[in-house]
Amino acid sequence: MKNKMENKIKGLDSDDGFVFIKHESDAKVWQLPNGSAEHSLLLKESIIDNPNTESYGTSESNPMVIKNIKVETMPFIVAYMNFYNGKNEKEPPEQPIKNIHLSVIFGDEYHLFTDIYNETDSVKTKILKLNDHVESTLYFSIKHLHKKLCAIAASILKDLNIAEIKKLVDS
Repeated sequence: MKNKMENKIKGLDSDDGFVFIKHESDAKVWQLPNGSAEHSLLLKESIIDNPNTESYGTSESNPMVIKNIKVETMPFIVAYMNFYNGKNEKEPPEQPIKNIHLSVIFGDEYHLFTDIYNETDSVKTKILKLNDHVESTLYFSIKHLHKKLCAIAASILKDLNIAEIKKLVDS
């Protein structure tokens, strides 16, 4: 009962139920209101639209086990889905990226992307971390998120010349 009350305080309550997920290499169980989980085609089709008698993914004691992605991406994926709980996802930015800061393009959701990598990371490290998140987004099938992450990668790469990009690929 405490978890449901905490979720009401945070504004994450949904009368339609919850989805529970955990990464195969982590003990933490993530609780998502259905309104959040519906942004993932994987969760929607596997749990919300097809409930089963064993409550797979619909109880904390039997969460859906997430594989094939890096555990470090789970907090971001969950935060993104919770941000859009009961709301439509914002469309990704136009391609190619215009010469304006991403915070202007993303608006209210920009804070979700600020901890994906450190500003002091090398370009290669930033791109690798973004790629981990892109892979997770594709795994979860979140409609617009992978395009947003690719836009961030493009904004990092846009000021590099071809020799610098080749060096990143070769190293």
